[in-house]
Amino acid sequence: MDNFWEKLKKEIFAAMKAQEINKAELARRLGWQAPVVNRMLGSEEKLSEATPEPGLDKLTEIAEALNTPLSELVQRAGQAKGPKSVQAPPSRDSMLVKLICELCEMSTDEIKTVTNSVRVMKESLAKTRGAGKKSQAG
Repeated sequence: MDNFWEKLKKEIFAAMKAQEINKAELARRLGWQAPVVNRMLGSEEKLSEATPEPGLDKLTEIAEALNTPLSELVQRAGQAKGPKSVQAPPSRDSMLVKLICELCEMSTDEIKTVTNSVRVMKESLAKTRGAGKKSQAG
């Protein structure tokens, strides 16, 4: 089953191959020990093997070490075709990466509209929660 992390690993390996960078060189660029990179990325031949999904900070560091914008890697991973199957919901960090990439492609006016919509929804939710607490207390 291809999940988003597996697709993103595939794009990381593709960027490494295009730049003729192996995992040892990536570790050197990151200032990490080689076993950390090996544990995180696993094997290119076995992309579906279970590896820990790194947080947004680690993904950003990897992208910078590859001189490739994280948004580009994420976009390519999102476009990758894989078998259709039921997948676990993405982790919070995966959702943040996708959100940041979406925001990077928006105009200032679109970002303001989204921000205002979120603010209105939060205010509405706060009012609803406040009304629910009052009715329970009364």
